[in-house]
Amino acid sequence: MCGILFFNSNTITLRVEQFEAALNLMSHRGPDSSYIWFRDPSNSKKICKYFGEVEQHSNLLIGHNRLAIFDPSSSADQPFVDSTHTKFLAYNGEFYNFKDYAVSPEQKSDGIVLFEQLRSNGPEAFDWVNGMWASIYGDLRNNKIFLSRDRYGKKPLYFFHDTRVFLAASEPKALFYLLSELGLTGSRRKVTTSGVARFFLGKLTPFPMKKYKFYESIDVIPPGQNFVLDISKNSLSHHSNVLWDELYSPEKFVFPAKDCELLELIKEDLADSIRLRLQADAKVAMMLSGGIDSSLIVGNAAQLLTKDRLNIFSAKIFYPNGQPNPDIELARETSMKLGLQLSEVEPSNQSEQSFIDLILEITKYVELPLNPQLSSIPTFLLTKEMANQGFKVCLDGIGGDEVFGGYSTSLHLSLANAHHGSAIASMFHFFDYAKHSKYSNARDFITFLKILRRYIFKRGQHNSMNKEAIEIFNSFNNDDLWASASELEKSFFIRSNLTSKTEQQKFDLSSYQIPYYTGIADNCSMANSVENRSPFLDYRLAKYLYLPHHQKNKNGIPKRMLRAAVPDNIPKRITANSEKYGLGTSFKSRVFKDKNTLELISASSFVRSFVPIDEIREQFRNENFVVQQFLALAALDEVYGLEL
Repeated sequence: MCGILFFNSNTITLRVEQFEAALNLMSHRGPDSSYIWFRDPSNSKKICKYFGEVEQHSNLLIGHNRLAIFDPSSSADQPFVDSTHTKFLAYNGEFYNFKDYAVSPEQKSDGIVLFEQLRSNGPEAFDWVNGMWASIYGDLRNNKIFLSRDRYGKKPLYFFHDTRVFLAASEPKALFYLLSELGLTGSRRKVTTSGVARFFLGKLTPFPMKKYKFYESIDVIPPGQNFVLDISKNSLSHHSNVLWDELYSPEKFVFPAKDCELLELIKEDLADSIRLRLQADAKVAMMLSGGIDSSLIVGNAAQLLTKDRLNIFSAKIFYPNGQPNPDIELARETSMKLGLQLSEVEPSNQSEQSFIDLILEITKYVELPLNPQLSSIPTFLLTKEMANQGFKVCLDGIGGDEVFGGYSTSLHLSLANAHHGSAIASMFHFFDYAKHSKYSNARDFITFLKILRRYIFKRGQHNSMNKEAIEIFNSFNNDDLWASASELEKSFFIRSNLTSKTEQQKFDLSSYQIPYYTGIADNCSMANSVENRSPFLDYRLAKYLYLPHHQKNKNGIPKRMLRAAVPDNIPKRITANSEKYGLGTSFKSRVFKDKNTLELISASSFVRSFVPIDEIREQFRNENFVVQQFLALAALDEVYGLEL
């Protein structure tokens, strides 16, 4: 896992020292080694290595910070450059199945194998990579630079492109630094109204995707796509998509008719995914939340590794009333049954100011507004402790819910089908919900019938699930922000209008849950120089999105087949547990009611540019959720300086 940086221009040269300073801003992504190559002054078709020359200028540079995971020797340091100095690769990620494509069994570096495959096959080589990546592959003889990201977009690749300059990096801060050095940007980062609106509506950190970006000048290479930059013309275009039949051609995969045979297939696929992600020439840790997904991974790992190589960590989570999340007890029960020590992590300082300081620290790395009630704080604290204990790799349970249908969506499916006039399907999903929900009773059923009648008569109109969020924009004094929210609510937040669980899962994979959780996992882990791996995001598992509904849900309980696939070494209480407690925060106190929170928000010129100060105070007095969003934006403004 690493940090990469690239610069190219046909009209501007850059001092290598400036480029090096930008690369150093991402040193946490690769503290083990750092190298820069630049265009050879005597031959424009070649690059040469930088050895600290003073006042060296170039119009093409490639840099790499390395976190050594596979083959820690210097022979695997990057960027990789061929013997002719005309081809190079800067690569951030892991090629888990690289041994299947190595020319000799002695090859230990996945990056070297990938470079060989790219030189022979071009970007089509990514079609057979099982892994995660953001890569920049250069072919100077043909004036081509290929940029690629893995299918799920676990590894980030941001870029800036105008008529003069092309820049690409693992983090926006490196881009903004160089743009400032070149005089191409102001002192404050300009954000889009759609980015801010998406944060208020979706409540998740708005990692850029498709046409929705947060910073006006910064774009992102889309997941699962290869782009090509013609450096002679400074033109960027889409080259190809990374092959993914499991998601886009599900008809190629036929599931066994019998549940027992399907279960064995799922177990085999999961075990192989976990086996691949346990490979490393560095210490590996595992996150254990107490839920099904992370417990399944730990249970499988316990069957593959000896106890001395099993290291599990869990974060203590507290609800707003200070009570601990019950999942920690399940994590303890699992560790006891496996005979393993559980490292429990929580903030050493529980004060309100400590919370604010931690939000500011994490914001420095994520560079986007945080949702402090979800995974950002626990992930950051866990990986910080892992790094302190010498671990460089961690496995998590991201993707289990999205791939195997873990969210309880029966009520939403019922309403969506009613909205589309499918009364029978609507009632089917409602009864599925009623079987499991402890809140369902006769009164709820009568209410549901009234809703069903209203929805059928309103068929064809947009089904809004964000009315409360939309209403907050009425109090903002920015018409463009309100217009962006209205457009997004209709065109982007469509989940409540999807009538099948599979369609909802696909939306979560491409546009909502997975972009958020993978983005937070990458930024918060790499902030501590720890590589994050997610076995459930093995691309081969995506075919299970297309399981029939009855194999995902049974009596309203989600993840039916995945529960059955949990190894016997995991306590039965975990597989039987159908409640999703969700996350609170790692702090016991009522941090969002603290005066420090109000002071930070009120001091933000960015937040006050569209929210009247009286509205801020009113929302704070009422302890509304929007205060957390004000806080997140104020923190980002405090760290980097924002403007609409």
